[in-house]
Amino acid sequence: MERVRIKVCGITNREDARLAVQLGADALGFIFAESPRRIDVPTARRIIRQLPPFVVTVGVFKDQTLSEVIETMNYVGLSYAQLHGSEPPEYARRLGRRAIKVFPINGTKILEEIERYNLNTIMLDTPKGSEGTILEYIDVARRIVNASHLILAGGLTPENVGEAILQIRPFAVDVASGVESYPGKKSAAKLERFIRAVREVEHALRTT
Repeated sequence: MERVRIKVCGITNREDARLAVQLGADALGFIFAESPRRIDVPTARRIIRQLPPFVVTVGVFKDQTLSEVIETMNYVGLSYAQLHGSEPPEYARRLGRRAIKVFPINGTKILEEIERYNLNTIMLDTPKGSEGTILEYIDVARRIVNASHLILAGGLTPENVGEAILQIRPFAVDVASGVESYPGKKSAAKLERFIRAVREVEHALRTT
């Protein structure tokens, strides 16, 4: 099995960004949409300018204008735009390979939606308002995983991320609240356990 990439989302401060990178995160997410973890543009720019090279940075947006997204990406120094709203396929396509579209699971219609966007990288999330985890939607996720570079999100924690990888085999996993002490502040212990769990199951799959 290929290496599973890890994205730590909802970064709000330099200390958490540095910790995540030191522990082995591949990508950091900065939320510019309404959220308890929202970060302002100047702060995100300062954090990203201090990151070491080769760390992927992702901006999270929701129904903002394309010009605003592009301007923010260029100013802050973002690698990708993660789109959480109702942005149409043409909007995403104009961002090219820098677009990551998020698809909340909504039954079989999600497969049609993913085909309509025809993107290289997508994120699969639990339905809005759901208190469950992505593990409740394994059958749907398995039908999607071979179609694109799939990033798995939705209620992932140090305790369940290993099972999610075993069952679905995604390209990457995304975590925010599952490694927090409180919204916007990461827990070093939870973050370390999460990354260790990913690497352990990845190693087990390689050797079986």
